[in-house]
Amino acid sequence: MGGVYWGAGIALKAGERLYTSMQDTVPVTDRNQLIDRIFAYIRAKPRETLNIRDVYKGLWRHARSSKEIKEIVADMIGADQLCQKSDGTLIIMEPK
Repeated sequence: MGGVYWGAGIALKAGERLYTSMQDTVPVTDRNQLIDRIFAYIRAKPRETLNIRDVYKGLWRHARSSKEIKEIVADMIGADQLCQKSDGTLIIMEPK
């Protein structure tokens, strides 16, 4: 009977480790890739003032439409990943 408890304990520990390791994993999706590209595009042009239209012009090959870029940028602004100035300029918000 002790072998059953021992085996169950090992299975429990393995399951806990798998769960813990998967918590930090973000699945690769088209949207996540586009978010990464938006960050990279803005970082690659630090001296320029970029707005949503500039980002779309630079990444049009990777997006299905300008609406998709606008929605993602709006979500990034809502999540405090980006900031949009009154003139439309996009700025990456650095974590505090």
